[in-house]
Amino acid sequence: MNEPKAHQAIEQAREAVAQGSGRNQDPQAAYRHFEQAQSQLQEAYQHIQQQDVHSTLLKQIEDAQHALEHAKHAVQQNVHTADTQESIDQVMRTIGQIQIHI
Repeated sequence: MNEPKAHQAIEQAREAVAQGSGRNQDPQAAYRHFEQAQSQLQEAYQHIQQQDVHSTLLKQIEDAQHALEHAKHAVQQNVHTADTQESIDQVMRTIGQIQIHI
C-alpha cells in the first residue's frame, strides 16, 4: 500500500510514543504524548480505510490504540509497571509492523 499521508501519521505517532515513554517523563506530558499518538493513529486509520476498508492494518491500529489507552491510564495514575512498559513496547512493535506495509 502506498499511502504517504498514513505513513506520515504513523511516523508522527511513533515519535509521540517515544517522547511519552522517555525516562523521568512527567506523567502529564507523557499522557499528552500518548493522546497525540492516538490522534495520529486515528488519522492513519482513516487514510488506510479509504484505500482498503478490509485491511488488516486497521486491526493493528485498533490494537495499538487500545495499548495506548492502557499506557495513558497508567501514567494518569502515576503507576509505571512492567505491564505499562509492555503496552508501550507493543505500540512501538505494532507501529513498526504497520510502517512496513504502508
